[in-house]
Amino acid sequence: MNAKKIKLYCIKEDYVLLDKYFKEKQISVSAMPLAGFDLRPIQISDFGENDWNRVIVYKDKHTVEIEEIESAVSFEKIFTPNFMISDILTFDRAYIDVANKKMIGGSISGITKYLADGVLVSKSNEFLKWQNTFYLWIKRNFVAVKIDKTHNVYVSERVRQMIDDGFILE
Repeated sequence: MNAKKIKLYCIKEDYVLLDKYFKEKQISVSAMPLAGFDLRPIQISDFGENDWNRVIVYKDKHTVEIEEIESAVSFEKIFTPNFMISDILTFDRAYIDVANKKMIGGSISGITKYLADGVLVSKSNEFLKWQNTFYLWIKRNFVAVKIDKTHNVYVSERVRQMIDDGFILE
């Protein structure tokens, strides 16, 4: 499996910028479906800091495959996007630990190839195109910060100011 991932640290006020981009590009955002097959479109800027940890991002609803799995902790079914096959990105928000002055990693990731019957298959060209366009937009609109000698993470201007005030990125 090939995956593309970007570490992105931003705070709630920065989600308005992401929502604007999604709206302009006609990209949908959904809370992870846990009951039923509804994707429940949302705007991430509408949610409080503790309301969600992960959303999925997709351009065409028909490319999102939902699978039903048995819950490990109850008799209920869980419905979740099939990340391997579906043309989706997962967006995990960063967690801010104010007491310890830490930001714990947010990321956006998408698998570009997956195994099907022992053969490596690429996701759709349309998905790969909008994924690359989105990642380039992040790189242009957020500040690149080196976390080690080889890797960049991307932060909003507000997060960069938090780093200047003593916050560390994990």
